[in-house]
Amino acid sequence: MTKPNNILFVCTNARGADKRESCETSHGSSELCKSLRDAAKARGLKPELRVASSSCLGPCHQGPHAVLMPADKWFSGFDATDCETIIDSVQQIITPNTNV
Repeated sequence: MTKPNNILFVCTNARGADKRESCETSHGSSELCKSLRDAAKARGLKPELRVASSSCLGPCHQGPHAVLMPADKWFSGFDATDCETIIDSVQQIITPNTNV
């Protein structure tokens, strides 16, 4: 396996329905993580980028959250309609000499 230079961590932290808000329980972030992973794969961004699930990344009421490392670029409060735009942004950061 090739080590990626960039990782997009997507919070998929889940809490019980009777607990406070969480990215997975309240925002369905596992599906968002899959959508981001599929979009990155479709653009051929592997092995430069890995999309990975993560535990809690921050204030859940502003979620879901994702962070591109090592660029420290944060994405918050997104939904499925934003996944392509997020990958556009990620692609510009990790491959700045290409046109998206």
